[in-house]
Amino acid sequence: MHALLRPQGAETLAAYVHPHFGRWPAVTTHRHGTGRVTYVGTVPGPAFAWALFDRYAPEGAWHPAHPSVTATAATARDGRRVRFLHNWSWEEVSVPVPTALRDVLSEAEYGDAVPLGPWDVKVLLEEPVQHLAVKEPCGAPGPTGRGRPAGEGATPSGRGSR
Repeated sequence: MHALLRPQGAETLAAYVHPHFGRWPAVTTHRHGTGRVTYVGTVPGPAFAWALFDRYAPEGAWHPAHPSVTATAATARDGRRVRFLHNWSWEEVSVPVPTALRDVLSEAEYGDAVPLGPWDVKVLLEEPVQHLAVKEPCGAPGPTGRGRPAGEGATPSGRGSR
């Protein structure tokens, strides 16, 4: 069974024009406390995606420059910000970020940019800068001038873990 949106108090922003799927919304939004949750249950075209982002992204939201990258966020129970970066293309991209981040799945740490592979997604936790030691990418020179061994932190395919 496919998961379809059921508004239950949320405002429908877009619906499908389809004899079957037209019964459900494609995009909903709902105010909660001082914020808003907007859920996109479809893969929007670029113009529609940017229109949604421009209208419903909160002030100060991350605005990735690459057109195939989306950034969303949530607040963890302990108050820390969780960031979700999605690359919706076949091209690898590097996303500049304004703060230090740690990948919650791979434990990789990022300072200035986060690499995203084709169709990649990363779940990142904002980290205080003073507690983060950014690791050099595989093979890059570290403080000693030597690179890490090529296999360290890599999967059998040679790509970093996701």
